[in-house]
Amino acid sequence: MADTRDKLASYLVDDLLNWMMEERRNLIEEQWRANDDAFRGRYDSSTLKKWKTSEGQGWRSRVFVRLTKQKVVTGYNNLLAVMLQGGKLPWDIEPTPIPEGATGQVLPEQEANARCGRMKKVIRDNLDECRAESRYMTAAMVMALYGMSWIRGPVLRQRKVVQRQMSVPGFGFEVSPELLSQYGRHTMSVETVWRPVMEVLNPWSVFWDLETSDHQEGHGVFVREMMSYGRFLDLAETPGYDEQAIRDILSQFKDDDSGEIDQSHGPYAEALLKRRRVVPVIEFFGRVPKRYLEESDKWSVDLSNVKQSKEVEIHCVIAKGKSPVVIRKPVVNPFPYRPVYRALWEEVPFEAGALSVPENMQDSQSMVNGLVRSMMDNKSLSSNLLLWWNASKMAPGQNKVLYPGKTFETADHVEDVRQALQFFAPPDVTGSTPELINMFERWASQETNLPDVLQGETSRYQPDTAFEMSKLVESANKGIGSTVRNCDEGHIEPLITGFYDYHYATSPDEGIKGDYAVKAMGFSSYQDKAVRGQNILSLAQFALSNQLTAQATKVIEFLRELARTRDIDPDKFFMTDDEIQQQAMAMQAQMEQQAILQGGPVGAPGEAGPAEGMQGVVQ
Repeated sequence: MADTRDKLASYLVDDLLNWMMEERRNLIEEQWRANDDAFRGRYDSSTLKKWKTSEGQGWRSRVFVRLTKQKVVTGYNNLLAVMLQGGKLPWDIEPTPIPEGATGQVLPEQEANARCGRMKKVIRDNLDECRAESRYMTAAMVMALYGMSWIRGPVLRQRKVVQRQMSVPGFGFEVSPELLSQYGRHTMSVETVWRPVMEVLNPWSVFWDLETSDHQEGHGVFVREMMSYGRFLDLAETPGYDEQAIRDILSQFKDDDSGEIDQSHGPYAEALLKRRRVVPVIEFFGRVPKRYLEESDKWSVDLSNVKQSKEVEIHCVIAKGKSPVVIRKPVVNPFPYRPVYRALWEEVPFEAGALSVPENMQDSQSMVNGLVRSMMDNKSLSSNLLLWWNASKMAPGQNKVLYPGKTFETADHVEDVRQALQFFAPPDVTGSTPELINMFERWASQETNLPDVLQGETSRYQPDTAFEMSKLVESANKGIGSTVRNCDEGHIEPLITGFYDYHYATSPDEGIKGDYAVKAMGFSSYQDKAVRGQNILSLAQFALSNQLTAQATKVIEFLRELARTRDIDPDKFFMTDDEIQQQAMAMQAQMEQQAILQGGPVGAPGEAGPAEGMQGVVQ
């Protein structure tokens, strides 16, 4: 019997994808599940460590101190405070001083800057239209929780937009402004357009080659999406997709609950129980043996530029029915990178994984949980009376249930009730437990580089001066610097480069094209502000350290500049020069009025009157 399988799809899914899924399951997924359980406070989790094996069993306390959530949210907020300082993603593009490898003529500097500005506006419009900043907030939370996050772009997506225009009914041409203002009517229409967008990927839906620390260099990257019947059918009308292959897959579609879901979908999807009302659609970016493209009789791929290579970097889309099938024709990747980008919270050298906030503090979380549960267990015992009972000395039919007003009947031969029953309370031995809990909470702050001061907590260490408080905050913020740099290199720079290359290759407007350099500005802006703020504080401390320099120091200007380095509007908190002058004039007028009423001399604050001056001479 002839083999009718799609050889390329079988190789990608049955060989590469299954191998990557198994590797991720063995090396990463257990830690991801532990992170998710610690963040959500699942006390019955089997992935989290316990101080005692008996924790949470029977009557024992199951309280879960969500210390991990506090630290994850703190890290997330501080990362966003740097990456979205001005409400926008931190990036810029500028013309290269000398175009690299240029063989033609060079544009004049003024024209190159103008074109670069137009290109920047086009990219900014794309990001604003897809609400890239809001989407990046999700990426930041995923990074803090799992240690890494994935984004991709530009991705062409259909969207409906409302078009509003004004015209004069019955006229098929432009009319004068006077006619338009008098007879013009507004009309509205809804159009379907294609737009390049940025997307944040679910980390549970991304599979990559774990044998290399750089996903751009490995075998490839798979992005899996579970599509409903309707969404999958819409692909048949999308350019580039094989309509017949899609309809063949749908003919195998079963709208029922049969089957078991594999664990690679993550905790949320598993909670949906036997999720099978979907079609798995798998997008692939990576290398495949050249022979799979040459031997196919379904489509032809232009391989003229890869004659000397045994592997080809391609992009294709596969759907899984009874067997995997390619539903979008493979194309050779025209760019030297894969449009899927990853950033790490804390990089581990030469490993494909990364450290996350929950992983860094997992021992502290388990100890805090164990100590609090032990304390609650002891409180439960010590705050309740226990009963010692001698059944042979009690009257028949007695029970041990206690309630106010309860009476017990002893046997006739018992002379002292204490011979039949006694009450006692176990001692409270939790005296040093709160101190231990505080110790492990401090360790959690040190392990994650997220001190309590970033959460607004200063009770454990109360600074004495504003300068000391500023230094404390500055030191705390330094812990986020490496993560910001990772975001610049892993997300921002490749994302903006992707949008720039897309418009350079596809835009019909030559007025935006040129040789530009993309710069991610997150770490540099963070570093500039941190260093500038430190320098301002050092200079202010020196200027106010002695009376001579303090008299010549404009303190208010130091405060204003320091506020700007913290992204705070100084005009909201400090008076302007005009307001200071008006206040001084008002105080002078008030003193003059008071002097007139008292019959004394009139002078500026600190000036001596004539009589006081004479007294000083006589003495």
